[in-house]
Amino acid sequence: MSCDREYRVSSAMEELKTQPLQPTAKKYAISRGSLRNRQKGGTNARDAQIERQKLSEDQEEFLVEWILNEEAAARAPTKKNVRLFGNLILKYDNQDQQLGNHWVNRFLTRHPDIKMKLSRSIDAIQTRETTEEQLERFYKLLARQMEEKNLREEAWKPTGRKAVDYDPNERFAQIPEIASAHFQAENADSVARARLQPQLQRNSIAVAESGMEKLLYSFQFIPN
Repeated sequence: MSCDREYRVSSAMEELKTQPLQPTAKKYAISRGSLRNRQKGGTNARDAQIERQKLSEDQEEFLVEWILNEEAAARAPTKKNVRLFGNLILKYDNQDQQLGNHWVNRFLTRHPDIKMKLSRSIDAIQTRETTEEQLERFYKLLARQMEEKNLREEAWKPTGRKAVDYDPNERFAQIPEIASAHFQAENADSVARARLQPQLQRNSIAVAESGMEKLLYSFQFIPN
């Protein structure tokens, strides 16, 4: 509702305290139905929008902060994750309602600064993002972890494990898990583009993630 229309409705509602409905509606060019609805407790467009949001401004601010923290920790949430966390916020505040499937899209419209980065999940398969790009993101993540732990690429020796050279560029391709995942990613990408065997793409993602999890797990044995 425009500011001008809302002003006319507010003025008409004030005048209705002493004047009949029909002439007041005609005077302010507002339908009688709209004025009757407002008299019965209907809301204006802005109030109705706030009601549809379900989360309060403070609750949405908390949700935004959580999303940014998760992205900073390389755990970018999916839209489903955001909706589930929003429901947890409502539950924690003893609010008996649930966020709908389309709520996240409206939330992102209200917060254009939040850029959702789909994590490595089934949601990623449903996007145009290729497994090649997923591997690239993983390389960068692993390289950043190595840098934070002050590891030299020629001297990574996890406890009880054989020393392996790790390089975020060319030497990554020599790691068996990465080599296998990389091969299947390339193959799956070309097949997926032809839309012939989507199952192959899912299989390649599973292989890639298996190799990634093994490597990331090893970092737990290295002190900061």
